[in-house]
Amino acid sequence: MTKDEAMKLALEAFKDLEKHRCLHYPNIVKALEEALAKQRTWVGLNNEERLKLYRKFEDCLESDGWEYEKAIEAELKEKNT
Repeated sequence: MTKDEAMKLALEAFKDLEKHRCLHYPNIVKALEEALAKQRTWVGLNNEERLKLYRKFEDCLESDGWEYEKAIEAELKEKNT
């Protein structure tokens, strides 16, 4: 089960409890709703971006793939923040 699936289950459980007047935790319901609304879809690299990075590092891939990996990580981080 993913984190999002668990949050959705918890949200439904709290809403169900409130509906049946068992418990009332509006702060938890609101926090879960806000957290789920803020979830972003992961953005990966497209083929053009992959090729650009590959060409930039293709000469050193055999000897030092570490720099290539760091460049990919930096590119993904920039796209997803």
